[in-house]
Amino acid sequence: MRVLFFLLFLVLSFTRCSLGQTPEAVKIAFAEKFPGVKSVKWGIDRNGYWEGNFKLEGKRVRSDFTTKGKWVETEMSIKYEDLPAAVKAVIEKQFNKKNIREVEKVANAEKGDFYDVEFKQGKTVTDIEFKEDGTIQDKNSHN
Repeated sequence: MRVLFFLLFLVLSFTRCSLGQTPEAVKIAFAEKFPGVKSVKWGIDRNGYWEGNFKLEGKRVRSDFTTKGKWVETEMSIKYEDLPAAVKAVIEKQFNKKNIREVEKVANAEKGDFYDVEFKQGKTVTDIEFKEDGTIQDKNSHN
């Protein structure tokens, strides 16, 4: 039992140290992508990416990088009113605008640029990704 506690202590100590230090490759990649940003708060998101939280032009922004510094995506919180007219038209026709919880403009290394609109109905949260022309490119629901 002592050995088990000792191993658990070692794992937790290692995790705390490694999570507390943003890799240099991540810092360099971030500085190249966002050269004017000086204040960034780093953490690890639920996908295991290094996520930098910062403000850009007064808006909340999150940008994800792999441990090796490869950019994954950037999400900027925006207002519903800032969505393209085609996206708003689809939302107003197919969804309940009152259920919108969050709206983001996203640039993704694999999927390209899109708008992520999060709806909440009861305990179910649904993320819908819209292209600028209003086309739905992905839909994901979870509790």
